[in-house]
Amino acid sequence: MAPVILSIEGNIGSGKSTILRFLHENNHSKDILYLAEPVDKWSNIKDENGVTILEHFYQDPNKHSFMFQIMAFATRLQILKDAIEQNPEVKVIICERSILADKMVFASMLHNDGLIDKMGITIYNTMADNYLKDYPLNGVIYIDAEAEICCNRIKKRNRDGESNIELSYLKKCKEYHDNWLLKYKRYKSVPETSDEVMLMHIKTNEDSNFDNNDISRKWLADIKIYIDNFL
Repeated sequence: MAPVILSIEGNIGSGKSTILRFLHENNHSKDILYLAEPVDKWSNIKDENGVTILEHFYQDPNKHSFMFQIMAFATRLQILKDAIEQNPEVKVIICERSILADKMVFASMLHNDGLIDKMGITIYNTMADNYLKDYPLNGVIYIDAEAEICCNRIKKRNRDGESNIELSYLKKCKEYHDNWLLKYKRYKSVPETSDEVMLMHIKTNEDSNFDNNDISRKWLADIKIYIDNFL
């Protein structure tokens, strides 16, 4: 039986990686597998001068958008496919961003901005649709923070490859996430049909140190209840 696939979605800097890490640290169930975004693979793809594909994408999106999106989809698909094949006993896989997010948010945005042309998006969608039907998304945990807050967090953490991310880009990312995700049925119980995606929407504008005395404890507790419904 195929595992349930859940994803943690949200803007850059919204808190996805942190929440995934704390979920993993606080729930070691053998029935759940956690997949971080494959940024390590992106960091290993470099030109002859040692500049990564991620850095190239942010520095010159006109030239590198199509290449980056093909690479991003392929690496997400690879780690998901490998996880399913290597862990047949797992009941739930939780991904930091899904392959569907690549299509619905990032590829769509780049095409609408003229950074991926008509022929490029046709090639991309043909490839993506061929795999999306084999790995359907069952649920989404939307980690939602305002673009200005995400921008401040990005500056504070100072990760490699993120120095050129502008507020206007983050605002657009949030808009595309909202347009995609907020159409889904809000979480109340387990979906009645396998093709119904159930959304859990969490606002993460409030900063958190993930200690015992702040809002993050409630976020994690609520998410755990949501995940347990799929086990």
